[in-house]
Amino acid sequence: MKSKINWSKLVTYILEDLFFSQKELAELCNVTQQSISNWKMQVRSPGPYAKRKLTEIAEANGLKLSVFRKYEDPVREMNKDSALFELIEIYNELPPEALDTLIEFAHFLQARQR
Repeated sequence: MKSKINWSKLVTYILEDLFFSQKELAELCNVTQQSISNWKMQVRSPGPYAKRKLTEIAEANGLKLSVFRKYEDPVREMNKDSALFELIEIYNELPPEALDTLIEFAHFLQARQR
């Protein structure tokens, strides 16, 4: 499945969680501070050079780019390391007869909580 980086999320993370200022990030990416703001607000996307720099910053700080991927399938926008994502993946691989059993079990659990 084809995926792309959600540059807005990555830029926001770099600014807020890695404590870069827009000015510092702009200098590293060789762009204006307004460009950084545009990327963060999803007005524009970074060019090839800036994308490479953003990727380098992420990798240098131990970030998994998979966390910042956007997918054609909205379920896959979740962090691939999440337990919910794993559960959905397992569910999708179950044979039809196992799905019926799983759904019956879910109804049983739901009834017990009432």
